Amino acid sequence: MKQYTADMSVGQQSWTVDIEADNFAGALAEAQARVAEANARHGAQVELGMVIPGPYSQKQLKVAFDAVCDKQDWKRPINAQISNNDRDITKAAIEHYTGSEVCFIGYTNNDNQCTVWAAGYYAAIGA
Repeated sequence: MKQYTADMSVGQQSWTVDIEADNFAGALAEAQARVAEANARHGAQVELGMVIPGPYSQKQLKVAFDAVCDKQDWKRPINAQISNNDRDITKAAIEHYTGSEVCFIGYTNNDNQCTVWAAGYYAAIGA
């Protein structure tokens, strides 16, 4: 079983649902079933947002990516300082948005910081 995350909302309220499934099609079907059940049970208009692989929601990935990407052009290479505690989500965010490999450089226990580097979206697609 793989872990997926589904974003759901009603009006301005949104939340994330964790789903375990064998593949993306199974995760999407489960997310759609949960939306249908919530709408039937509560008479609400629950909407399904993104369904993505992994433990992080689209919102979480966006926040992590925005913290390290080039503010003028997000498709450019990434070279930023981050807390070592943010390595997992930063790696997931960069891979999600750019499709490029991620490298962490220079971690020391003294300052709990490291440099994250990635070739970026342009390089990943061969532009």
